Amino acid sequence: MSINIEIDGLGDVLGKLAEMGGKLDSAVSKGVSLGGKVIQAYCKAECPVDTGELQNSIIEETSGGGGSYTSEVGPTAPHGIYVEMGTGIYAGGRQTPWTYMGGDGKFYTTRGQPPQPYMEPGFEEGKEEAVQKLTEEVRKALN
Repeated sequence: MSINIEIDGLGDVLGKLAEMGGKLDSAVSKGVSLGGKVIQAYCKAECPVDTGELQNSIIEETSGGGGSYTSEVGPTAPHGIYVEMGTGIYAGGRQTPWTYMGGDGKFYTTRGQPPQPYMEPGFEEGKEEAVQKLTEEVRKALN
């Protein structure tokens, strides 16, 4: 005994699902990128500014494919980590003062630099808006 089931239009349904998958993939890619740019803007707003080098070095890059995407936001300036985390006693590092010669030829003593977080606060402030951007793009693709 066997049961045969025939579904008319299944090819059309499968074609629409495949088309929707492509639209969703594009929407997720765009949404992740837009969300990353939101985080980038908040991090730049939180960043302490002296010359502007650090703030201008905060970039966003989206990578991935096939429904799996990552947005990376961070500074390219080499001193970015030291501003965010601090140095010396403030970063759990060296616990004694040290002396160095400045560019002006004078000697200076320091215990380190206190942290001036800008990445973590920027992420915390922007994360809900970033998720909203992703959600909006996915909703657009489904409609």
